[in-house]
Order: sequence, then structure tokens, then C-alpha cells
Amino acid sequence: MAVDRCASHNGVSEVSWGIRMNCARRWLLLPVAAAVLAACGTNPVTGEKDLILMSEEREIAIGRQYHQQIMQEYKIYEDRDLQSYVQAIGERLAANSHRPQLTYHFTLLDSEEINAFALPGGYIYITRGLMAYLNNEAELAAVLGHEIGHVTARHAARKHSRGLLSGVASTAATVLTGSREVGSLTNIAGGALVSGYGRNLELEADGLGAEYLARAGYLPESMIDVVRVLKAQETFEIERAEVESRSPRVYHGVMSTHPDNDKRLREVIDAAAEVQADEVHEVDPSVYMNLMDGVTFGKSRVEGFGGTGEVYHPGMGIAVSLPRGWTTDEQPMRLTAKSEAGDAVLVITRRRLDEPLTPREVMRDKLHLSEMREGREIRPAGLAGYTAVAPRANSPFGERPVRYGVVTHDGYAYVFAGAAQQTGVNIPGDWRFVGAMNSLRVLEGLERRRVARHTLRVIRAAEDTTFTNLADMSPLGRYAEQELRLINGLYPDGELQPGQLLKVVQ
Repeated sequence: MAVDRCASHNGVSEVSWGIRMNCARRWLLLPVAAAVLAACGTNPVTGEKDLILMSEEREIAIGRQYHQQIMQEYKIYEDRDLQSYVQAIGERLAANSHRPQLTYHFTLLDSEEINAFALPGGYIYITRGLMAYLNNEAELAAVLGHEIGHVTARHAARKHSRGLLSGVASTAATVLTGSREVGSLTNIAGGALVSGYGRNLELEADGLGAEYLARAGYLPESMIDVVRVLKAQETFEIERAEVESRSPRVYHGVMSTHPDNDKRLREVIDAAAEVQADEVHEVDPSVYMNLMDGVTFGKSRVEGFGGTGEVYHPGMGIAVSLPRGWTTDEQPMRLTAKSEAGDAVLVITRRRLDEPLTPREVMRDKLHLSEMREGREIRPAGLAGYTAVAPRANSPFGERPVRYGVVTHDGYAYVFAGAAQQTGVNIPGDWRFVGAMNSLRVLEGLERRRVARHTLRVIRAAEDTTFTNLADMSPLGRYAEQELRLINGLYPDGELQPGQLLKVVQ
């Protein structure tokens, strides 16, 4: 009688169980072999076959998907000129890359982190925190060129493809061993985007970035300049973090995998220097420095001293308490707060009054709210205030009832406008808007200075300008001199030259 060696049985013997396991292995591992045979994509940089399971269209789609997630975690830095500058430099480099046909998106993030990273398909990010440590256009181009190199060499796609193959194999291992730990898959939006791709791929991105610098008319040596600047920041940050018992905030890319005198890095830079550019791109340091004048340095805002739950707006000089879980977006004279579900919005603005008006008069004469109901006085922190509901007013959710509030102080009116997505005669959760109005405090003296946003200012060094003198006038505190040296590329003991442009923090 013939035996079906791959048939299933009830009450099988040990021998037949072994036969079934072998059959299972054979069928489960077939997709692995098929995937390997189908995985021979072409590397855009080398032109050779490479292990890439992802089409370019899929790569772009994944980048677009993860870009939306990045935008939920970070905010774009609100400086149109600086954003345009970053995009223009990035496009100049991308046009000289191995994948000029891609549509590249360069985004400046409002984050104090020292970081830059790339998503598949041409989505590239740099933080204002990293830009504070750069001192000219060529250094910025070096950082962007490195990240473009990750895109053109398809590092994320290659890493993802290897993850898929190991995923197929590990799925078989999960079935055969019952171990979920063995079957874990690689997440391409995970550590590689913020902690690097490993020494070899980072070095490849360095070489490609240096080549794109040369093709675009920049000096490839700028890559070494960036390495020196950021390696100094990393060294100081690690020492400081150890003293402060916290994790250091350092950049993963062009310098974390090698020192500035690394032989392999030197070789790829020298090779890039052999590339002939159509024209040399002259770099005027004052252009970059002038664009950095006024850029936020450090935290964009301070929230909740000592766990008070208050949100501070340094520009308007106020503090308010918001419900737990609400998120905020800060503009120079505007604070927008949204509920966790996004179904309620409160906007707070400040406007100067050119004549003495009561809060109710501000609503009527300045906000032109002729129809109001449920009006009553409020007295947040002893200040004069008034709140009422406008039955029909514009809101982010369309025309509906909106809760308004006005508090006046020292020639200014602080205007609140709250609306909910659900509409009706009454405003759902209206008590949250009124509670925020009643929590308003105007910051004074030391507290206001303590929460003030720090900004970069660009000045020219005089004959007697020293980092010691600048540190004495700086709000940066204990490490002011080291920080000022770092953001000007003169750490640990470089000297200022009279007439030199330099960044200070105010």
C-alpha cells in the first residue's frame, strides 16, 4: 500500500510526525527561494544587480505614508524663507544625483534634536537643532547630500528587502518552533531612520554625498568640515549628558560611524574631489548666517513647570491650563490647542488695543460679534474678562456656535475662540473652553524670562569680542561658552577674528 508522505494523519507515530515536519519545512521555505530568485533589482548607484524586492513606485508610496506619520510627530519650522532655502539646495544636489527623476521633498523640522534623516522615495528631513551648528551653505549641502545618498542607493529599500526575506524565513520558524521572538520582522521606519544604517552604508552615503557636492559645484571637503563640527558637538554632549544623568542628543549620520581622520572617509572624499563640475558654486557665508538670524534655539516652548499642567506661550507672555491630552501648536502671537480626538479646537491670540476698551467692547467693536448669548464677566487672576457664545461664527469645523472670551491687560486683549466638531444649540464640552479662559495668567518678571524662547542672533565680532564676554551676557547658563563655541565651529579653544560673523543666543 502506497503511503502519502505529506498527508496529514490522526494519532500519528513519531516517525510520521517527523515526515510531516519535513514536508512543512519544504512547503514553507519554497517562498524564500522564490523571493531570492525574484529579488534581483538594479542598484541605481552601481548599476549592478542587488537584493531589492521593492519597486520604485512602492518605495515612493511607502515614503509618502511614513511622511504623514513624521508630520504627526514633528512640526514644520515656520520660516518660509529658510524652508525655501533648504529645498533649493536639496534640489540642486538631487539634480546632480544618481536618481534625478525622483521628486524630492526637503523639510525643516521644528525640533531641537541634532538630526537629519531620509525616508524611501525622496523624503528628507533636517532639524533646526542641527542647522544651528552649521555655519555656511556648503555644510548644509553636505548634510543634505549624505541623506540624498541614502535615497539614491535605496538603503531603506535594501534593508526592507532583506527584512522581508528574513521575515519569510522567520515565519516558517514561527510555525515550526512556535516562537514569536524568532519570527519578529524588521520595521523600516524604526531605528535605521534615526540611528543610522551601519558603518558600511553610512560610509557609502558619505561618498555619494561628497560626489553630489562636487557635481553641484561645492567642495567635497565640506563633508569633513561637518564631521568636525558635529563630532565636537557629540563629544561635548556625551560628557554633559553623563553629568546630567540623561541620554545624549547626537546626530546619527556623517560622523557617528567614524572620526574626522578616518582613512576610509578620507578616501571617499578624495575620490569625490576628482569629479569635474560644470561650474564652481561660490558660497557666501553671510547668506546662511543671515537666514539663521532669529531662528529658535533649544526648546520651542516650555510646558508645565513642576508638573503644573500649564502651557506657556513666551511670545504672548501668558500661561493657560488645558485638558489632559490636548496638543498645542505655537505661532508668534497665536496658540492653537486641539483635543486628543481632534474634535475640539481652542485658539488664543493677542492684539494691541489703540484705545481703552472693556472686554465686552472688544468683542463688539474689534471682533464685530453683534449677536452674543450666555454672556458673563470672568476674572482670571484678577484681570477683567468677558465670555459669551456667538451662535453663528466661523471655525475650523465650519460655521457653528463658538465660545469667545476676551481678557484685557496693560493695553492688550487676549482673545479666546473655542469650537467643537459636533454642532447644536449648545457646544459639547463648552466647560473646557471656559476653564482655559479662567486659568489665564500673564507672566511677569523672572517667570517670563525663565520661559522666554531663545533665538539665534548674528553679530560681527569686534576687536575685544571674546567667547568669555559673550557667555557672560548669554541666557544659556552653565555651559554658555562651550555652546557658543560649538555653534560657531570653534570648539574647544578657537579664537574669534575681528569682523567675523558669529551666532549668539538671546
